[in-house]
Amino acid sequence: MFGALSSDIVSWRLADFYKDVIAVDYKVKTDEFEISNVHISTAIPRLTCFVSLVHRVLLHVKFKDRSSQRQISYIVKERVDTNDEFEVAGHSCVFSKEIELYTQILPSIEKQWANESVKFGPRVFKVTMSPFKVIVMEDLRSTGFRAKRSETGFKTSDCEQVLEKLAKFHAASVLYFERKGSYSDQFKSGALNLKATKAYEVYYSTLFDSFYQILDELKYHPRILETLQPLKGKVYSATCNLFRFNPNKFNVLNHGDLRMSNIHIREYDKLFLNYQTSFFGSPSFDLLYFLTMSASFCTRIDRFDHLIDYYYRHLKTSLRQLGVMTAIPTQRQLRDEITAHGFLMCLKSTESLALTLGMPNLELDMKLFRSTGPEGAEFRRNLYANVQFEKTLERLVMFMWKKGFLNISQI
Repeated sequence: MFGALSSDIVSWRLADFYKDVIAVDYKVKTDEFEISNVHISTAIPRLTCFVSLVHRVLLHVKFKDRSSQRQISYIVKERVDTNDEFEVAGHSCVFSKEIELYTQILPSIEKQWANESVKFGPRVFKVTMSPFKVIVMEDLRSTGFRAKRSETGFKTSDCEQVLEKLAKFHAASVLYFERKGSYSDQFKSGALNLKATKAYEVYYSTLFDSFYQILDELKYHPRILETLQPLKGKVYSATCNLFRFNPNKFNVLNHGDLRMSNIHIREYDKLFLNYQTSFFGSPSFDLLYFLTMSASFCTRIDRFDHLIDYYYRHLKTSLRQLGVMTAIPTQRQLRDEITAHGFLMCLKSTESLALTLGMPNLELDMKLFRSTGPEGAEFRRNLYANVQFEKTLERLVMFMWKKGFLNISQI
């Protein structure tokens, strides 16, 4: 049930708000149970959630046909107003986008896989847009799903399972497009959004400048430095331009933020969360982003080709299984797309490497990390100043160089 909503709706912090949620979830009437207590806690820290707060709501429920109370938990995602230009620039509609995806798109594409009971995300029970904006969804923790805790990232077998599920999601999104004719305008852009250039260019340029400086100091080959130098000051917009929508290419609905924290695991199954930066475009985005942000470093480098081929086999199989009319890309075409868009790995690595391989004794200060002043440059320099970072950087840079990921023809 997805409510639309009038201004007299009760606060989501009160028990009555969840009467219809429980009725739908447990297939009972609202007079067949009582909610005696509501406990609200933080489910995910604010820093990882863009412009949303994520709460866990624990309800004490007494069903009339049972003698004991039952504890039932839900996740409530709340859209909050913020003055932080860095967070909201170009993403003013991410909440309504996620609502459309959870309430319309996901149920439709999951029906395409009904014979295999494939799910791509949590069940959603209720949404409101006024007087407050919230999504009430299934608490995956209560059904045995967990986000994997790892400082090193997914190993190869984990990546294969994610990519198999991603291939089914992408394939189903193609069939959805064929049947509907288009996605709404909300899905024209994702995390890479030229409207956000004013805010994000400064952030990524400071990181890229520090990244470039360390390559210069470590005496990397002049051809590499010459290739990267023109990108200084416009690295974000250049990457955005790489992903400009091309209707003549093979396109899918990208998840848009496929990092470990947005992938929940139960045995061999994987579910995706946080679709707020989803967009319709080249599948190379999800592939490059996932492998950069979620795969262990050795897996990302040593098993890259294997994982791309693994995804392609499952994509091809899934598209045929669903009977799509869209021409299936060749393996070579997919590889060409990845090469053409490969600079995304460099852009995200300037951020992720610093956050995961920084000095163990240097406390991460995000304000300094983002700073454009000399104190920010010095902080990032110290963050990069360790042997592990230099060794990792050498392997990554040479990998990207040999793959052609560092060459951007349109600057």
